Amino acid sequence: MVLSLDIDGVMVSDNSWRSPNILADNFVEFNPKAVKALNMILNETHLTLF
Repeated sequence: MVLSLDIDGVMVSDNSWRSPNILADNFVEFNPKAVKALNMILNETHLTLF
């Protein structure tokens, strides 16, 4: 099974006129609701992210 993640607009859902929040590791902060939904999907399907 393959799970495709839509980063722009889903995992990172800032408005286009605002700069996204960049974390200390230089990655963009994900939307907490999207992370919660992804974790639920991963727990229920037993998928692993690489």
